[in-house]
Amino acid sequence: MNFLAGFLLLVSGGNESESFGMIVAMDKKYSVMSLYEEGFPMLMFLNFVFQREFGHALLAVQRRIDLLKAPDTMWVARWMHTLFLNSIPLHLACRFWDFLFSTKTLLPLVSLSLSLVHAFRKNLAVASLDDLSHFVESLRLCRVITGELKNSPAKSTSSASSLFLTPILHLMSSKPGLRTTDAGLVIDIDMILK
Repeated sequence: MNFLAGFLLLVSGGNESESFGMIVAMDKKYSVMSLYEEGFPMLMFLNFVFQREFGHALLAVQRRIDLLKAPDTMWVARWMHTLFLNSIPLHLACRFWDFLFSTKTLLPLVSLSLSLVHAFRKNLAVASLDDLSHFVESLRLCRVITGELKNSPAKSTSSASSLFLTPILHLMSSKPGLRTTDAGLVIDIDMILK
């Protein structure tokens, strides 16, 4: 929760009452405090949904992660628990939050997590435990320009010059702001948020 409070203080220019009001509003609308309650009920639910979808959409990567016995707390639970604030650059976290707020639920945390894994699936399918740890730490160095990941923690495995965030949302393919390329669906964040 420190990441949430700190981030809100940063974006509000240090206004404590505005930051507190935002936490209260986020809890009313998204039940965000359930991410931090004893037993972490919302985090456990989101992780359950992630694991179910992960097994369907990215089976090779899931098998590799299972083989490595990498705990969820090392990567995906960490992403969701901090609302991506400790995992990616703050300017990108702001864009993830824009997407989160546009959907009025915490479930996009699952699709955004799946999107990150999907973007690096070929690298993660053969990763060692050290590679996975490096991947998680290196995400902080990424930046997004019109949907493209630059300075990514993995080399591109396609003929495309950059990697793309690819959402694993069944209904998003028909939404404005998405276009299909050889590398998959590309999110044009500016178009989605208009």
